[in-house]
Amino acid sequence: MIGGKVVMILGLGFSRYPLRSGELSAMFGIVRLSEMTMNQHYENLVHKLEEIAHLGGVMSTLGWDQEVMMPAGASDARAKQISALAGVIYERMTDPALGDCLNELNAQDLAALGEAERCNIREAQRSYELETKVPKRLVQELAELGSRGHGVWVMARQDNKFADFAPVLKCFLQLKTEWAQCVSPEMAPYDANIDLFERGTTMTMITPIFERLKQELIPLIHAIQDHSYQPDTSFLQGRFALDKQ
Repeated sequence: MIGGKVVMILGLGFSRYPLRSGELSAMFGIVRLSEMTMNQHYENLVHKLEEIAHLGGVMSTLGWDQEVMMPAGASDARAKQISALAGVIYERMTDPALGDCLNELNAQDLAALGEAERCNIREAQRSYELETKVPKRLVQELAELGSRGHGVWVMARQDNKFADFAPVLKCFLQLKTEWAQCVSPEMAPYDANIDLFERGTTMTMITPIFERLKQELIPLIHAIQDHSYQPDTSFLQGRFALDKQ
């Protein structure tokens, strides 16, 4: 049904409908034209989503490099790079042409597509509607703060000084609250952010779970900290030959 790009992205063996020989009824000709039109719109969608996915891969590589290889002194420049790339991805995700493509697809009979394709359209529509509610400025501020804040968090954890990270966390909460107001003003800010990762889940649902965990884990942690037994951890430090690692 769908062309090669979908096979590459989804890893599914879809094939095009074969052309029939002989005389075709007028009705079949109309149906065939509709299928070809829908296939073209879907391939256009795949092309746009594929580009967004590649840009997301670049973003992931920058994030990996920041955590693994990047010198600490480059954190400010990296935060600006990530912010700039977030803006480019935002522009692709809110491109009116993407919205037009989705509108064309949703105006068709999606039953002619497979479940995977319908899911792709549904999720792309949801992402498009979410992203178009949020200003580019906010997206870039969140991306830059996330990058810059990581370095602050690493140092604060190393020195066991939460006060150093508290201003970053406060700013992040303010930005995420603003994001929630843009996306789902009818929802509690925390619920709107949870829904981004666990769709349909709310604070009311998960609070009892964390309360139960607190009842069990906090006393356990205190018991371990107060116990006289201290395990030998010397094996965790030292110099080790590369060929034995």
